[in-house]
Amino acid sequence: MTKIFHAIAALGLAGGAALLAIGVLAHWYPALDIVNNGLPFLAVGAGALLALAFARPFLREAASLAFQNAQGRRVLLLLDTSAS
Repeated sequence: MTKIFHAIAALGLAGGAALLAIGVLAHWYPALDIVNNGLPFLAVGAGALLALAFARPFLREAASLAFQNAQGRRVLLLLDTSAS
């Protein structure tokens, strides 16, 4: 599963680099300026994917904090304040 995510990330970086290069070339070839018009939508999509990535632990059942089923379990909370 992680190989798939790595491949998607690599494709996204390559696609982003290609769009950046096309956007830079738009100064000399105005027909390429259409790429720059779609970049705000690309930024919103990237923000949405980032929000979903950070929300992933909260969306999983395994990460739920249901302590009512915690009979017979011990919970330890360890705070490290060593700043190392």
